[in-house]
Amino acid sequence: MRHSRLALVIAALAVAGCSDATGPLLLGRWAAQGIELQASSVTNLRMPCMTISPLPALRPAADGTFRLEGRAMPSWPMGASWALALAGQVRGDTIVADLSLRAGVQAPYTTHYVLVRGADPRLDQFGCLV
Repeated sequence: MRHSRLALVIAALAVAGCSDATGPLLLGRWAAQGIELQASSVTNLRMPCMTISPLPALRPAADGTFRLEGRAMPSWPMGASWALALAGQVRGDTIVADLSLRAGVQAPYTTHYVLVRGADPRLDQFGCLV
């Protein structure tokens, strides 16, 4: 009996340790002009003139809020790398979010976006310095 209780406690701790404290995985594609977010087992963010490393899976909290962090490399200047943070809230078919980019110790540059599920980001309408 004592061993079965111990085994039950160990199993419960293992399950708790493997579960994610945030909400369920969010899947889909959202966009606004100049930005596209594709959520699957990782989150891919696309913007003109920038390469963004894959971000963690989008798992909003119960109130829909989330924060993702990663790195972005602009097409110019070559070799630059910026810290990226996307923080927002999922509201039905819409994501309201602030995207902050920080180069070194400079203050972050933050842009507010309202992304809609299935919208066209119109990325082909932007030109880049190369």
